Amino acid sequence: MSFGKNLQAVRKMNRLSQEELAEMLDVSRQAVSKWEIGEGYPEIDKLLLLSKRLNVSLDSLLETGNATVGCDSPNKGIMVLSPNKEIMLYCQRGLKVDGCTIEVQMENDEWYTLCWYTTSEEAMACMQKIREAMLKGIKYIEL
Repeated sequence: MSFGKNLQAVRKMNRLSQEELAEMLDVSRQAVSKWEIGEGYPEIDKLLLLSKRLNVSLDSLLETGNATVGCDSPNKGIMVLSPNKEIMLYCQRGLKVDGCTIEVQMENDEWYTLCWYTTSEEAMACMQKIREAMLKGIKYIEL
């Protein structure tokens, strides 16, 4: 995905409107809108603030893949059980949606597929559920 699509995905995962993100970054809603539709990029200081406030790496925001949500602090790790109850992974480094799959980054920096969905929207909704649990400090979640 492009920077704009990655930004939009991460903003939505954090349940922020364009207006709320704009206030957080001290820019206009129109600036956020332009970034999301690919008509520009934020200044470096805004990119750094985005990374910090939304807990997402700059690499994943700027790469052409999908945005990665970080979960690398000790209190942010979470054990996730897949919907079919066959796969359990501990997310401590990163979490991302890649097409219709949710992937978890392990300590060795390798990515493992946790589960598959019919649509990318379903995968994003599930990732949002995991993200919310992480933000609440929940240590275990069943999908």
